[in-house]
Amino acid sequence: MQKAKENPFLHPTVTGRLLLHLVFWMALFLILFYLLRITFNVYSSFPASVLLLLSLYNTALTALVYYLLMYRLWPQFIRRSRYLAAAASLLLLLFLYTVVDSAVERAILFNCTACMVLLEHNQAAYSGLIHSQFWIIVNLRKILVIRSIKIPNSVPNKQLFPIKF
Repeated sequence: MQKAKENPFLHPTVTGRLLLHLVFWMALFLILFYLLRITFNVYSSFPASVLLLLSLYNTALTALVYYLLMYRLWPQFIRRSRYLAAAASLLLLLFLYTVVDSAVERAILFNCTACMVLLEHNQAAYSGLIHSQFWIIVNLRKILVIRSIKIPNSVPNKQLFPIKF
C-alpha cells in the first residue's frame, strides 16, 4: 500500500523550511516598503533608497528578535518553566530592540540631508524629536508601547483570567 504524500507546507524539508522563512521575511520587507511609501507618515516623501534602507533594517531587526525569541528564549526558559527569567529576558530583548531601532533610524536619517530638510519643512514636531537626546526617544517609544497595552475595565476577572492561579 502506497503511503499518502504529506503536505510540504505542514512538514517541509530543511530547504523548504528555509525557503518558507525567506519568503515570509521578503513579504514583510515588501509590505513595510509599500506602507512607508504610500501612507501619510513622516517618511512618505523620502527618497526610495532611504525607504528601502529603513524597510531592510526594520525587517532584519524584527527577524533577529523573532529568532532570538523562538530559538533561544523559548527553549532555554519557557520550556523549562523558568517564567520569571523568561519575562526578564523578554523585557530586556524588547528594550534592546527599542534602543537599536531608535539608533539605526537616527543614523539613517542623519546621513540623509534631503530627508532632514523634508522633515524640518513638513514635520517640524518629528524633526524636533529626532534632534532631541537619544534616550528621550527611547523612553518615549517605551511609554507609547506601555500605553498601547489596555485591559478593558468592563471585562470581569473571571473572563479575563478563567484559570485560577
